[in-house]
Amino acid sequence: MTLNTGLDRKAASTEAVVRVTGIWERQRGHTMWKRGLFTLLLMSIGLGGPLEAEDQPLEAIRREVDEPHHLPAEKPRKPKREKHPCRPRNEITFSWSRSPGEDATADDSDADSFAGWVVLGGLTAPWWGPHVLLEDEDAGAAQFPVAPYADGADGYLRFDDETADAKAWGGRFSVDAASDFDGITTMAGRLRLDSVFRLGIDTEWAHLQARPGADSLTAGDFNLVVRFAQSPRVQFHSGLGLNWLGDRGSSDFGWNFTYGVDLFPVEPVVVSTTIDLGKVGDASLIHLRSTLGVMITPRVHLYSGYDLRDYEGTTVHSLLTGMEIWF
Repeated sequence: MTLNTGLDRKAASTEAVVRVTGIWERQRGHTMWKRGLFTLLLMSIGLGGPLEAEDQPLEAIRREVDEPHHLPAEKPRKPKREKHPCRPRNEITFSWSRSPGEDATADDSDADSFAGWVVLGGLTAPWWGPHVLLEDEDAGAAQFPVAPYADGADGYLRFDDETADAKAWGGRFSVDAASDFDGITTMAGRLRLDSVFRLGIDTEWAHLQARPGADSLTAGDFNLVVRFAQSPRVQFHSGLGLNWLGDRGSSDFGWNFTYGVDLFPVEPVVVSTTIDLGKVGDASLIHLRSTLGVMITPRVHLYSGYDLRDYEGTTVHSLLTGMEIWF
């Protein structure tokens, strides 16, 4: 009787331990499930950190500029074929007649040369094309009025020496604000100087802000440009320079190529388009800017337009509006 009672007590104790262990395991499982659900909820609303950084364009731009982009590894070269052991190294042969194959080779060479000139002409067409269409060799040196359409002039440049207010140089300064309507605003300023010698300066500064006090970048460029095609109503510019990106006390630099056109089709309309291609830090850069505006005073014109900035595939599209002062 005593032995059976001891066994019953031992079995009851074992059963109680199992029950307590099961309850603890279920509570632990519920706790882990709740923790996982809470973590996913935080990440989905942007409190998880890494997801928010990936979704921010300015952080992506910073990463593209600072991190080097490695080129793919080169494929191993095939081993060179060994020369025939019985063939002399310096073998001289003479031919007394021209085979049909040589005629075909000469024709192919001429065709390749012609195709090369066609490709070269197409690549340089953005420069020689406007020059051929616009330039007037008898027009003389260009002069600059105080502003487009000043004193009833056609367009901007003048090619006569009788205008008293014409100058040997001209300039303009603009300020504008832009937004991508997704949290990024841009404040920018631009200075452009031109001269009778067709040489000028084109420089720009821009401040990109994600949210007030959240994240920001500063970008800009400085270019020496040439006015390679001109008429009173159309002027083309192109040049080289450098661009930079400022971030948290440090700066990255790179080269820049710029190409632009200014149109003065009819008073008081002013149209401008500029594209920049280059590199800053370890990232490629594409900057496109196009505006349409009207002169509201003899020296001031208001404009609106489109601005695109692309850093190694990270793109910010913005609509802008601003004011430009001519001097």
